[in-house]
Amino acid sequence: MKSFLKVILVFVFALTIWFLLFACRGGLNKKIDRIQGALERKIPAENLFVAPDYNKDRPLSVAILPFENLTQEKGASDLLRRLFYNNFSSLAYKDIELSTINAKLPQFNP
Repeated sequence: MKSFLKVILVFVFALTIWFLLFACRGGLNKKIDRIQGALERKIPAENLFVAPDYNKDRPLSVAILPFENLTQEKGASDLLRRLFYNNFSSLAYKDIELSTINAKLPQFNP
């Protein structure tokens, strides 16, 4: 059941990222507030499922990995990554600095 929940959460997270990248196609600077609002939007309770044993195996930290820029806007992926990092840093996770993640990424992509 835990793995099913994780798959669902990863799918929802990936779909959200895709939607936000698609929404950034034009006028990136004008859309920053809209993106920020989308990140802060709450999920309706009827669409939310939390496994009964979530608190037993909750992640303590989250690494915000780089995004692929599928837009025409230069720097859109970096901006989106910083927005995600800023939002996650206000949650109850241990922060992993983006520079630390960037330094370790080559180990996983030979």
